[in-house]
Amino acid sequence: MQFPITTKASSFADVRRKLSALVLPDFWAAIEALQPFHGGDRAHTSPLEVLRWLSNLDKHRAVHIVGRIYFDLAPVVIRSAAPIKVVEERRHEGPIDGDNKAMLFLKFECPQGNVPIDVVPTFAFSPSIQISDDPIEYRALACAMEV
Repeated sequence: MQFPITTKASSFADVRRKLSALVLPDFWAAIEALQPFHGGDRAHTSPLEVLRWLSNLDKHRAVHIVGRIYFDLAPVVIRSAAPIKVVEERRHEGPIDGDNKAMLFLKFECPQGNVPIDVVPTFAFSPSIQISDDPIEYRALACAMEV
């Protein structure tokens, strides 16, 4: 028994030559209609391809690690008695490779006088799992489990 899953039409053509004579044409048409390569550039995120990739990872490697993926929930709120000008801002959203990763970098123009500045970022994180090697892509664990 085999259910081929491919992200490239050319790979599926090779499988078709080998296997299509073994099943009814209508059944083969259904298998072909479900192939991830019909998704174009997003073929690697189709549910069947994610399942194939995770299955192969489990069969050929060690335990698959669940990581963390961070995302920005709201704009940064800056409170100050004096106007504050942000001259540089960098945000990180996505997988985190370890501790002490900067999620937000803000560079302010120095205000006149000794002015307190209250910065309120709103970030969250979710458990994540890698779903593809090419390209490398992660998905929130809850979304991957729905698939």
